[in-house]
Amino acid sequence: PPPQERRARARPHTRAMASAFLGFISQLPPRHVDRLYNSPHACLAVLRSLPELAKHYCMRLMYVEGGVPSIDMDEWVIDLGRDAHAESVRRMRELRVMLPLEDVTGAAGDGESLGLNPKFQRGMRSIMEGGGFGDGFDDDDAATASDLGSALPSPEDLESYAKGRWEALLLTLTGASDAFVVSDGDRGGSAIAKKKGAGGGKKGKAAAGANAADLDVGALFRAAGLIGDASKGEKEGVTEAGFKFLLSTAREQIWALLVRYIERYAPGGTAGGGAGTEAAPMTIDDDDDDGGDDDGDANPNAQDAPAVLSFLLKLTFQAPGVAYSTDGLLASQKGVVRDVAKLGLLYPLAAAGKGYYVPTSLSSGLSGGGGGDDDGDGGVGGG
Repeated sequence: PPPQERRARARPHTRAMASAFLGFISQLPPRHVDRLYNSPHACLAVLRSLPELAKHYCMRLMYVEGGVPSIDMDEWVIDLGRDAHAESVRRMRELRVMLPLEDVTGAAGDGESLGLNPKFQRGMRSIMEGGGFGDGFDDDDAATASDLGSALPSPEDLESYAKGRWEALLLTLTGASDAFVVSDGDRGGSAIAKKKGAGGGKKGKAAAGANAADLDVGALFRAAGLIGDASKGEKEGVTEAGFKFLLSTAREQIWALLVRYIERYAPGGTAGGGAGTEAAPMTIDDDDDDGGDDDGDANPNAQDAPAVLSFLLKLTFQAPGVAYSTDGLLASQKGVVRDVAKLGLLYPLAAAGKGYYVPTSLSSGLSGGGGGDDDGDGGVGGG
């Protein structure tokens, strides 16, 4: 079909991915959202996933240092656009892209004024002004073919690897494969397949050091409602939602599982209790880069949420088939590399004593703003 028809057909999938992505960010505590915006990759991903009118407002406010009275913003649209205007402002505030004036400048005034979150504003300015992403793992980490020699997979091998890993995951869900260990609710066995040697997968350089049992896909399946949870008295096996999952596109499937994967880093171990619709105060001089543990989060993984999410968003902007060094990654980000490699989103390899990862077609464009095949299938698996 012509490009415009393909784009129109892809919009429901794109909206679903953007909704899942923005929904999780809106549930993070304000401090974590602000730390996330230290990454220009995260800023760009959020911008691309916003409603069209909200994107326009971001660009309009990009170089406005102070706030704009909300009553003036209401005059930016005609009567027919009131609903879209209200929704755009709500989403921007929910995601802390837009903040009340006193949170931006520290000074209150008569009536409410709104402005861009200074961290989001700085990140977007850096990109627009050609300053690069500057988040600690720029594309300067990309390796050349001469660095890797024969270790770099060919495009055909990379596509075969991604397709094989994702198909193995789908077959594991149905019980037709033991490529992944699917633990029960107590991690004591398998709710679908109880075969010895599960977690094998294909042999080769990409599988070296990878133990699929480290990634509890059973927990992901249960969290997404794809299989019954015996610990809750539910019938074991694939649920109605699981069958719908199997019929959806690969991009939708990936996002459904990635959202559940990221939720392990949510406060209290759930996706709830986050930023909400109110824009909480922010000290803009505090970079919050230390990842300290003064939040009092019940979930010890919660402190890693900004770093993990920023890496996943970085991955969606990196070029498939290009190798990137793992040297500059944090420990939590290296853990993500190990996990998503088992799902086929990237291909891990080692050369000359250094670690690298190669994004596959499954990882491109997942932030919901493009960057991949418009038909949403990612080239492998899915409907």
